[in-house]
Amino acid sequence: MNEEHTPGRCYACRKEAPVRWKNLYTIGSEGTDLCLPCELKVVRMLCDMSSKAMLAERDAYQAKRKARLNES
Repeated sequence: MNEEHTPGRCYACRKEAPVRWKNLYTIGSEGTDLCLPCELKVVRMLCDMSSKAMLAERDAYQAKRKARLNES
């Protein structure tokens, strides 16, 4: 897979800029071309989602642990 940025149009911001193909099938089966700023926004969104999921798992674990301690 080519990791080089090539001239093109970013799918997200629609600007003509150097873009890189990403394995994100937003429309059809062609993947998505993203410029670096938009690619970084997608990465940040995924990091935030992962962080929220991890915090939810932690909170659920702590709630179960607290419930077990209260039963004793």
